[in-house]
Amino acid sequence: MLLTLASGFGGRSALADPPPAATSAAGAFALSSGRIAFAARRWKDAEALYKSALDHGGLAPQETLEAYVHLGAARAALGRHDLARVAFRQAALIDAHFKVPKEAGRHATAYAAAAKKEEAKLGSIVLNATIPQSVPAAESFGVDATLDARHARVTTKIGILARDPLTGRAWASSEVAATTVHFDVPADVVMPGATLVLRVDALDPHDNRLATREQRVRVEEAAPPPAIAALPAPQPASAAAPATFTFTTDSGSGDKSTKHGGFWSTPWPYFLGGLVLAAGGAVTYYELHPTDDVSLAARVTTH
Repeated sequence: MLLTLASGFGGRSALADPPPAATSAAGAFALSSGRIAFAARRWKDAEALYKSALDHGGLAPQETLEAYVHLGAARAALGRHDLARVAFRQAALIDAHFKVPKEAGRHATAYAAAAKKEEAKLGSIVLNATIPQSVPAAESFGVDATLDARHARVTTKIGILARDPLTGRAWASSEVAATTVHFDVPADVVMPGATLVLRVDALDPHDNRLATREQRVRVEEAAPPPAIAALPAPQPASAAAPATFTFTTDSGSGDKSTKHGGFWSTPWPYFLGGLVLAAGGAVTYYELHPTDDVSLAARVTTH
């Protein structure tokens, strides 16, 4: 079964992104430092740190949105109006309904509203991903991603990541952004019984994730090996079938190689001889054996 994930730009994926503080992206340290500077209203430091986080890249969509919004707000506080609107337009590209921090002031709110209006002409980006919910073990499978035509021109590339959380085995690839992109996940990542976390991203030049679609893919168990027929158990000598003998006679025809001396080379002479001996013994017995009617008479001898 295939699952198609689709939503407007900035929508939440099937699996929630990790909290900002838990990111392992290259720009994570600068992002965290930027939050501290912004909370202290150190606008110049906040601007530099949020820009550094974006330049280092690898941020999740919500982190990228946060960086652009706070970058625009810091620039507005510093009076850098044009640059503030550029940052806010990038934020609107991710989420047209983003909120401006109250501490940024009314100027930042006005610039953000103008940026949202300008970005509305382009519309919200739509990233779709067609991902199978389950796949056979040790076989490659395909994933298709689509990006709306207007934002395919402003997105740098489409990336994919397949990861097995239990083993840490992972595979990643990317293609130049286009309206349709196809990926083939290799068979060596698809281990029997695993559950892969598969993610498709729309990326900017620094690999910041502008949109993400994520789905778990279940890998089927490996097929069991074919059963081997058991050999019959050896029978004990006492239970063995009695031996049989086949007597054959020479018919006097056929291949000479099958003849073995004719009648006298077969067991028949012994068999017939045994019958003759048995008959002779019986005759002798009856001739010599006294009858049951025995007459005993006194013999008188006179002299």
